[in-house]
Amino acid sequence: QKWREVTYRKVVAALKAMPFKICSVADLDRPEAAALAGGHTRVRVQEFLQRGSIELARRVQEDPRANMISELMNFGMHTGKAKKYPSYVGFSTAERWFESGITCMEELQRRVESQPGFLTHNQQVMWDFRADFAQRIPRAEVELIADVVRAAFPSAASVEVCGSFRRGAPNCGDVDLLVCAVGDLGRLLERGVDRLTADGFLTSTLRDPQRTAVAAESGGQWQGGCRLASLTGLAARPEHMAHTLHR
Repeated sequence: QKWREVTYRKVVAALKAMPFKICSVADLDRPEAAALAGGHTRVRVQEFLQRGSIELARRVQEDPRANMISELMNFGMHTGKAKKYPSYVGFSTAERWFESGITCMEELQRRVESQPGFLTHNQQVMWDFRADFAQRIPRAEVELIADVVRAAFPSAASVEVCGSFRRGAPNCGDVDLLVCAVGDLGRLLERGVDRLTADGFLTSTLRDPQRTAVAAESGGQWQGGCRLASLTGLAARPEHMAHTLHR
């Protein structure tokens, strides 16, 4: 049920954003917890506080269909972060695949290999590098990636690492870079990407028409994979990298 999934995701996001730890149902009455005011949410929170788990969640985790759909979403990959998974396709796509008879990873691989165009461009990129993208990126490697990108832009441009790296994470799922400069931002981004591609650093590009339209107004954005080994001799492992130019 899509509406139920959306509701639970909103509740989880609200719980993560709480500035305090919820230790009792009474904490839900605090103004900061207004997003968790629903009666159903209160019942689930109370159940977790009393039992340390939620029975419905446990049943879903043990449901073969739900587990297989989750595997399809992740292309069968697990990250190095405990109980965290990459998500290469959305729930609706994975569910549609499951209903069409793809009930194991072997069948998904057979479809991909036997049916050209089965995957979209972005899905194909994620499929080709699924094992690489599932790996966490050490902070030292993130810094090296940022240094390579900085060298591709004029010295007056500022290239800053954002996302989980900025928040102090010991390793990252991808690399988010913010490039700030003055001038023709679109042209600057194009030249930077062309240079990094010619150097063999950028290896794949993810397409997002909607984001491209927005980027045209805000300066530009690029998303895709890069390979440090082409320039530094490190292990050949593609990374997620995104950077945006702002005025």
